[in-house]
Amino acid sequence: MSKLSWLHLSDLHYGKPKDAWDAEYILEKLIGDLTHLQTNHDLCPDLILFSGDLAFGQISSGPGKNLKDQYAGVQAFLEQVRTAFKKEIPKERIFLVPGNHDVNRTRVHAMTTTYLDGLDDQDRISDFMADGKGAWKFTMERLEDYRDFLSDFGNPLLLQDQDRLTYGTTVEINGIRVGIAGFNTVWSSGRNSKEENGKLRVAWKWQTTYVKKQMKDAQVKIALFHHPVSWGSEPDKTYAEDQLRNEFHFILSGHEHKTGVTPYADGRAGIAAYACYERSQGSGYNICCLDFENQTGEVHLRNYSTEDGGGWVRRITPKAPDGRYHLEHLDKWMPQLDNPKVKDPIEPDSTGRAVEGPSGPDPAFERQLALYKCKAASLYEKLPMIGFGARLRVSIRIEDIYMPLHAMVDDALQSGECYADALDAAECLGKLGRNTQISIPDAFQVCREKNSRGIVILGDPGSGKTTHLKRLLLWALSKDHDAIGLPAGVIPLFLPLRELRDSNIKKFIYNRMADAGLEMNEEFTNQLLGHHPVLLLFDGLDEIQNTTLRVEAARNISRFMNGRNNLYAAVTCRFAGYTATARLDNEFMELHLRPLTGDQAREFIRTWYRLVETADNKNLVQARDLADKKADDLIESLSSDDFRAGRVFEMTRNPLLLTNICLVHRDGGRLPKTRGKLYRAAMDVLLEFWRGARGVEVRIDADLGRRVLQPVALWMHQKENRIRACADELAPVLEKALEKLRWPHGSVREFLRMVRDDTGLLTGWGNSTYGFMHLGFQEYLAACQIRSRSFEDDTVLAQLAEHWGQSWWQEVILLLVGLEEPSRFKAFMTQVVKLSAFSDHPEMAERCLEDAAEIDWTPFLELLAASPGKDSKLWDRQLTALKILDRHAKERLRPLAGELETHPMPQIRQRFSIEYRRQDNEVQIHGDIQYEMVKIPGGRITIGNSEIILDPFYMGRYPVTNRQYAFYLKANPNAKEPEFWGDREYNGESQPVVGVSWDEARNFAQWARLVLPTGVQWEYACRAGTTTLFYTGDADEDLARAGWYRDNSGGRLHPVGEKEPNAYGLYDMHGNIWEWTTDVYNEIRTLGAFRVLRGGTFDGSALDCRSVYRFGFPPSVRYRSLGFRLVLLIGRQDKGR
Repeated sequence: MSKLSWLHLSDLHYGKPKDAWDAEYILEKLIGDLTHLQTNHDLCPDLILFSGDLAFGQISSGPGKNLKDQYAGVQAFLEQVRTAFKKEIPKERIFLVPGNHDVNRTRVHAMTTTYLDGLDDQDRISDFMADGKGAWKFTMERLEDYRDFLSDFGNPLLLQDQDRLTYGTTVEINGIRVGIAGFNTVWSSGRNSKEENGKLRVAWKWQTTYVKKQMKDAQVKIALFHHPVSWGSEPDKTYAEDQLRNEFHFILSGHEHKTGVTPYADGRAGIAAYACYERSQGSGYNICCLDFENQTGEVHLRNYSTEDGGGWVRRITPKAPDGRYHLEHLDKWMPQLDNPKVKDPIEPDSTGRAVEGPSGPDPAFERQLALYKCKAASLYEKLPMIGFGARLRVSIRIEDIYMPLHAMVDDALQSGECYADALDAAECLGKLGRNTQISIPDAFQVCREKNSRGIVILGDPGSGKTTHLKRLLLWALSKDHDAIGLPAGVIPLFLPLRELRDSNIKKFIYNRMADAGLEMNEEFTNQLLGHHPVLLLFDGLDEIQNTTLRVEAARNISRFMNGRNNLYAAVTCRFAGYTATARLDNEFMELHLRPLTGDQAREFIRTWYRLVETADNKNLVQARDLADKKADDLIESLSSDDFRAGRVFEMTRNPLLLTNICLVHRDGGRLPKTRGKLYRAAMDVLLEFWRGARGVEVRIDADLGRRVLQPVALWMHQKENRIRACADELAPVLEKALEKLRWPHGSVREFLRMVRDDTGLLTGWGNSTYGFMHLGFQEYLAACQIRSRSFEDDTVLAQLAEHWGQSWWQEVILLLVGLEEPSRFKAFMTQVVKLSAFSDHPEMAERCLEDAAEIDWTPFLELLAASPGKDSKLWDRQLTALKILDRHAKERLRPLAGELETHPMPQIRQRFSIEYRRQDNEVQIHGDIQYEMVKIPGGRITIGNSEIILDPFYMGRYPVTNRQYAFYLKANPNAKEPEFWGDREYNGESQPVVGVSWDEARNFAQWARLVLPTGVQWEYACRAGTTTLFYTGDADEDLARAGWYRDNSGGRLHPVGEKEPNAYGLYDMHGNIWEWTTDVYNEIRTLGAFRVLRGGTFDGSALDCRSVYRFGFPPSVRYRSLGFRLVLLIGRQDKGR
């Protein structure tokens, strides 16, 4: 057979603004480089494949700043490229796909984005694309300019499916049938690029099925698209990762502005293109050449260099030292040649037998091997699971408690990137689009595909790194090698690196085999390493305290593996200990442990309780029943609002901390009532009981530990985002505390060593860096220190009040007001109400009221009673206090009503005007949920060309709040919690409930014996007799007085009732949340009966908030800005709950 080659370009961004002053020069040089490669290297591609971002994007309608003008420049550039070769490339052999810059963002509607986010499974995404009408056509308007460009380009195949801009074809080139599939990955694109990672809907299932039908009899198949698969949403990309690899021989992508080849063991490959133009330091492209006669292939990597006046040169990488990446294993799929298969370097022997020595099996060795397996299993098969005093002593088998966590694959090993912790790693990789996750048991299988020799498992303290290594060991010992993708007969060696004394890895392995209860002689170890498949499990690279030794150990592990094809390795390390110098080489695949998922956490709790309760109970039926009841109680407790706060939620995702929670729950029979008490109990486990139960002398009891660490926590928290410090920084703080408590056990460093090694509470994050194992512990101890000092120094609370509204201090403040005996709520809030920040952040006051151990209304009442004078900032603070009292303690306002009616601030006067304080028969407090409803008088309203007459009805003064929805969940245990019920950003008692579908809103209404409003009722009540865009006027400034929207909300959901009401006394009719109505949205009928939403949202535009505006969504959608308010029809007043 002959040869096939293609030129792969991407990310031209034609028309980029003036910061790209050198674009024309670089692109001119690119054309020259193509001519040079043809003349000197005989590189004349058969195809041009362009993976998106041809234009820069719609900036304005001005010359060069609109997509139409930019595509004219794209057309001219591609014409230069295709004619740069002696044998011109016809336009029919130029294949393009759109990129996110080809999207006209002025045609992206926020509500469409919201709807697309609600497509949460593969079938729904594919069905939406397959429909191709109504909502789909509306969505595809964003690519109308790109479609017009294709119409004029000259390759009609690119518009094979002009509604979806997806295509597939087979073309014959040099006797080779080449299948080319162009995917549209940008139809859901519309956000800032960084925000889209992991959120794009692609419909890989539908698109793959479609293009396969078009590529008949193809011998080589090429997939072309813009965004790498990892940028897709979870259900979508999971399908793609499996299917694309199986269907296509080459997968070409762009977007990330990096070039590289990702080879797979079966000879297939992924090829990423650099940007054609991304300033002088970021430009590149590649040419791929395949030789079907010799079954070889190479990718020529090119990049732009500014040296010597600037020009295109070879891109040099470790895998491409001469600028050419040589493709391997092509014989596994290339047609017609029947050469023997090249054996995968990590593939198990086809017979399934262990590798034998030159003289066959040695009976003495086999007996020694059997003995080793028994000893290793005995040493490592169980975990000590102990708790309070002598009341719980249980050993649990690892295989019973093991939970296979997922890990994020960092496939850019050459970058040498370092991360502070798991969160930092996830954020950094997410921004780069590297979101691939695998299960740890599948790691060696993936290694095989990536031609890697081993894995590095990075994780935070308590994340399960060591447990995973021991589980790998047990799998291998049980001959369950298929479960971990290793050869049959592989023998595992567990090697704790904290015991490494010098950098000689071979000597370390021999010493470990001779000691630690194994007692294997040197001859056995030598024969094992020389002739048997062996899995080396190096645990705790970060635990090598000497930095130089740690660097040498990492280097020598890599060297020890070289040339030993029978060895496989796994290394664990904390993130902070894995540095630019102390790291494994590129033959190791880097994995970042992910937290437990919600389902895994619940399964862990159930498993833990069953193992603990059945350990010493002869009546297994009774024990299992007891275990299930206790587990259910703990899971239910963790679902309560207080424990679903961010910090506690994070604790339940860490295996060690979740174990502590289980211990606390079992010992007390229930969880403490507040998260502050949970923090204290969990720290007691870490500080005292854990070590005491193991028979180790307790030199740091819980009370002493807390008192010493409180000032440390406050000191660390006084600098924003400081969660770690070195010993020298901590020493001055600790010295004072230890001296005050007369601690007799040595120096500050000795204390740090003990609290790190004996408790894990203040843990080592690096070689000499310390930090609390969980930020919640730091915040709790800082709150305790502030409370303790406040009884001696009043200024401490005033200093804390200065941080009101700052996210770094939010949890400290909430924990402080939650501490009792006695509560500091009154003293602290007295300081807060003096500051203008009090009125700037009213939501913080709501959260304090929810978390307070005791509530005293005195600070708010005293603020309201103060003479208003002419101080407008004082008025703002008084208005905030008034809103708080009006929602929570309305009866306390009656003595102040007379004075406040004459207040100089109109909003305060309105609260007490005769018109606003309506007669009792015009306001109803409905049912047990205490839903306040206002009577709306009957009347006429004109909508379109129709005049409609309405009878009187009652409508909720506010949207339904989380507090009211909680009554419903308690009364209906089978009801599904709202989507964001556990998120502190959305679950405040006074915030409107969100994440509720139309169906769920209707069910709530039926339970409460109320109804959702019709669209006419909603608009009539909103207008309250006005004819302007908003009930406060026509301008955006008028809207800002009535509701929260994109320009004034700060991007967050607000409590109800913070803005001005309308003439009927209704709040929040404009903005904050979309409100469901009963109307059917007729403009979109393709996916069922969409329901109408009214009111606009905190993250939407002013236009969305107009009284007249309506939008439609499927009734099943649950989103962060979807809520509702209810209506009571006259005659049903006495039937409420």
